[in-house]
Amino acid sequence: MELLIIFLIIIGILGLRIVRTKEVGIVERLGKFTRIITPGLNWIIPIIDQVASKVQLRTQSLKMYVDSVSNDNVKVRMGIDVLFYVKEDESLYVLEIDVNFNIISNNILKIDGIDNVIPEESKYFRNIRWSPDGTKAIFWTKDADYNLYIYDLNANPSEVKLLQPGARYANWIEQDKVLFRFENAQAMFTKNISEPPTASPTPLINEEHPAANVPWAQLQPRQ
Repeated sequence: MELLIIFLIIIGILGLRIVRTKEVGIVERLGKFTRIITPGLNWIIPIIDQVASKVQLRTQSLKMYVDSVSNDNVKVRMGIDVLFYVKEDESLYVLEIDVNFNIISNNILKIDGIDNVIPEESKYFRNIRWSPDGTKAIFWTKDADYNLYIYDLNANPSEVKLLQPGARYANWIEQDKVLFRFENAQAMFTKNISEPPTASPTPLINEEHPAANVPWAQLQPRQ
């Protein structure tokens, strides 16, 4: 009996997980997504369950609202969080949850619906940024080269598109225009998101401008 009590205590301790404020944890059971855990002290089944990722709600989420009809035919407005999270060595996912953290959808993102995609981690620059109207997001990856991708919430929910090869450190400067460092020129460029990946980006400043020789890092958008 004593051994059983000790065993249960050990299992209980091993299953404890802490999630910080403004974070949620993505829980998988035997490799399959099962639920999310919210800020505070949580418990998962050791060995069977694991926290595959933790998502910062401050930086990787979008709050949106949708109109719905309740069971008694009353029109209500429901808040939804759209979250990005990365499953290590696999791919980027987009997760939709309601205000009670119930799962609405969970989709793996692929480049043109084919290849998995994982944003590069950056210590000094937030690499996933929503557009001003919250319908699109941009991020870059690092494989053999840098590539800047765009995600459209209103298009295919499981697909991202290449926006600019050789680009990183991107941010929105208008609803339909982004600013980024273009590695080939080691300078800052802009591009309209409606342009194809093959279209040449526009230099942020021309060679005659007084700031033409200013280090590119000083021209980054404010955080």
